[in-house]
Amino acid sequence: MDRWVETVGSPEEVLERYPKKETNDPARELVATAASLGFDLAPRDDEDLPRPTAELKQRFKLFKRHSARWLKAQLSRDDGPPDETPAEVREFLWEFREPLDRIEEILVTDGQLTWKQDIERLWNAPQPNLLGQMDLHKLLLADCFFQLEGLDIEGAERALEASWQLNESLADDPNLIVQIIRLNGLRMQAATVRQLPWLEHWIPRLDGRRYREAFERALFHEGWVWPQVDFGPNPEQDLGARVQSVIIGPYMELATADASERWRRKIVRLQEFETLCHAEIDPAGVRLDIPMPWWNRFGSLLPANLESALERLVLTQQQMELTRKLLEIGVMRRETGRWPDLDDAWLQSRFCRGDRWIYTREGETASMKLSREPENLRERHSPVTWSFSFKPPHVLDGLIADP
Repeated sequence: MDRWVETVGSPEEVLERYPKKETNDPARELVATAASLGFDLAPRDDEDLPRPTAELKQRFKLFKRHSARWLKAQLSRDDGPPDETPAEVREFLWEFREPLDRIEEILVTDGQLTWKQDIERLWNAPQPNLLGQMDLHKLLLADCFFQLEGLDIEGAERALEASWQLNESLADDPNLIVQIIRLNGLRMQAATVRQLPWLEHWIPRLDGRRYREAFERALFHEGWVWPQVDFGPNPEQDLGARVQSVIIGPYMELATADASERWRRKIVRLQEFETLCHAEIDPAGVRLDIPMPWWNRFGSLLPANLESALERLVLTQQQMELTRKLLEIGVMRRETGRWPDLDDAWLQSRFCRGDRWIYTREGETASMKLSREPENLRERHSPVTWSFSFKPPHVLDGLIADP
């Protein structure tokens, strides 16, 4: 445990780094407004917050069913205007326009959301309603493409900005599952940015390096929690449970301490690598599983799927890199009137040195794709494609003039 103190600080320092928080007023109003649209955004531990009625939940469920395939297609488009919004989706967005506008206003103008946090409760610590947040991301991005179809660029960007701010409310959360869900939102947002014109001011946001820092903090927190759990007898337990805790408790404590140290060593080792893709890690012979000794049966249940987690991070970084490069190309195209010539250094991927971006130009269209096809696992995790073709940024279906 001394090694954990050297790595992340003393328990007192960790608790000070992540102080107790209560759900603030903007977040509470957001939960209430979401309930009026038919989905649950209330964290599990905030029992006093409103929940949607069964009737509204069914209405939102139908919206999700009709919007799923269409939204995925919009996030995967290469170029051109968005597909026509399905009638059922359009009707939902019209019917609930007022509360949806209020949700976007809360997220864009009413200040930072704060969700209940108390890491001192360890495994029972409260978390944001992650399924509800993903529902809200999909609703906001559906509204973004709906507004884009109607050529309301300001409304489309407002919906995208609302999704971004919702994700930012999770930036400092130390829980690994929260950061994994945050990456899912970032990938959808990166794909959406590529579909809207004139978003060069988003370029500074698309720096995938800073998301690794938040992710590594969550990885450390994941292992730090395990040995903090007290497996000793609890006065509130009945006699049989207390006796069982006395007998089994020392084994559980040893097993969690052993598992957490193995996890800590692995994360410290991964910090040595500039990038976390397989092309960087595999040649060094670093295994991403966390093998346990034969006696530590309980500890083998604790570590998360580290390989899957890292793939999600690298995938998100490369999706953001693709979007950033496309925005930069668009800027150069407008400044010079032609597609730029790009050198090998610019086309080299920053997040996997074994990959580069393939850039082609033909007439009024240019395209980029990664030199390596994404693996099946990554395709399942991401709703977007790697290749992307786009027209000059001043053209959107021939109807929008560059200001």
